[in-house]
Amino acid sequence: MQFPSYGQITAFGRHVVSFSMGGIAFLTIAHVVTAGQAGDATNAINQISSGVASIIAGVTTLVSIGSGVWAAVSASLKSQVAAVQASPVAQVITSDPKLAAAVPGVKVGQVPNG
Repeated sequence: MQFPSYGQITAFGRHVVSFSMGGIAFLTIAHVVTAGQAGDATNAINQISSGVASIIAGVTTLVSIGSGVWAAVSASLKSQVAAVQASPVAQVITSDPKLAAAVPGVKVGQVPNG
């Protein structure tokens, strides 16, 4: 899945706001709404666009926190050993017999105490 770029998001926002403002202007010119109602609608659209920007900022923050947690989990010794075990070529050698016994698989060896 590819996320939209910053340019795509801002283009979408500009299009929605421009279309909405054009609709408000048309309704005001056609005397369907009053100038006061048009001002209220304009303020509402500005609040909505500000809210969307705040939501995007919040989601961006949550994604960065989540990626930090993911990095911390994947940096653990067990995760790194499991990643090496998944490799068709590599083998893990450890001097810790408990770690060698804790990780299942044939690619974990133990360095003899010398």
